[in-house]
Amino acid sequence: MRHRVLELPPPDPGAYFGSAPAGYVDACVDPAALQGHAILDAELPPLNSIGRSFGTTFIETRARLSAACTTTAGRSYLAISPGTDPSSAVLAVALQGVQAKLPRWGLHVLDVNLTMGNLLDLVGTESKAWLAAH
Repeated sequence: MRHRVLELPPPDPGAYFGSAPAGYVDACVDPAALQGHAILDAELPPLNSIGRSFGTTFIETRARLSAACTTTAGRSYLAISPGTDPSSAVLAVALQGVQAKLPRWGLHVLDVNLTMGNLLDLVGTESKAWLAAH
């Protein structure tokens, strides 16, 4: 069975971010690209009773998400793309729901969570390199 990829839309035209004044450029960093690949290591906050049931404040997902810094209609942002496996499709629907509830924020409210594993790995790698040099 082939799964359809659900596209996550770019930021809403009225978004609070991604549109720099003339002469400026919005910054975008893709933590996965800094590690030499495109796959995000997301750790997402569980909703409602899910976190209480599992006794955790974060859930790692098996869903495949990739990212790329993108500019669309004058807006710069980290574009998130779900994979084609079933768990990615479920996560894509959830992320679309976040965007629909907060159109002026889009996925910006989950920036850190969508890249948490990548960021922690980068801090570890850079810390080891600094300690080795000092």
